[in-house]
Amino acid sequence: MLNLPMVTICAVDTRTPDLALSAIRNSMKGIRFGDAILVSTKDAAAILAEDVRLISIDPISSIHGYSEFILKKLAGYVSTDYVMIVQWDGYVLHPELWDSDFLNYDYIGAGWVKYKDDMLVGNGGFSLRSKRLLLACLSDQVKLSGAEDFVICRDSRRFLENEFDIRFAPISVADRFSVEHRSIDCKNSFGFHGFFRFPDVFDEVFLLDFVQRLPPPMLQGADARKFCKKVLASSFGAKLEIVQYIYSSLPPGVRRISGWRSIARRLVYGRLKSRMLKLLKVQSGL
Repeated sequence: MLNLPMVTICAVDTRTPDLALSAIRNSMKGIRFGDAILVSTKDAAAILAEDVRLISIDPISSIHGYSEFILKKLAGYVSTDYVMIVQWDGYVLHPELWDSDFLNYDYIGAGWVKYKDDMLVGNGGFSLRSKRLLLACLSDQVKLSGAEDFVICRDSRRFLENEFDIRFAPISVADRFSVEHRSIDCKNSFGFHGFFRFPDVFDEVFLLDFVQRLPPPMLQGADARKFCKKVLASSFGAKLEIVQYIYSSLPPGVRRISGWRSIARRLVYGRLKSRMLKLLKVQSGL
């Protein structure tokens, strides 16, 4: 068992607290944290056990509201030196890959691929942050100009480095901590972030059950399309069933988006191919 008494594990989710709690519990397998908190509405108390505390808040209905809480309110609820933020689609995979060197930095998250400068770290969905960073973000100079990880790691990064001596992990360390869009095998990273990474990590039985637990609006975006494409390209025996479930849940207007039209064509082709193979097997048995 890995002991991290200096780290609080935390998820902030008022929409799907059950999935956020699963992310916390998955991360706690093999790790003993100093504290564990789920920030959600008071109704989430019904699903908690003694090892996870509930911080009750009003519902968060937007990325702006989530970012505001992380930037300007989370510090008041963390009593340890560090906090590990997890989300329903990002958490610890390999506790054995923990490195104490991670604690030498104030912020670590999966590296971004869309930027070409030296500010590549990183994604906040699964991230490790120091209490020093949380307190620094309370400064009036750290303004809510977008998603909280963008604010910290790009918009306010130079200010945080210069005024508070905040240390961001280099990309080489971030790659060992978490993987998202970068071309890194999940097997080589402590954790991950992104629904589209699930086919790289979990088997088809888990995936089919998991997509049925997600609210339909969470199955409509770009990450869901990437997820479907990965599943269709896999060797899963239930790949058509998994993707068909998602596609069937889409409103007609969403189905008309070009990316979903492409997936629909691949579904049709996949079903025809499956029928042909079954027919050939029947004929060969005659």
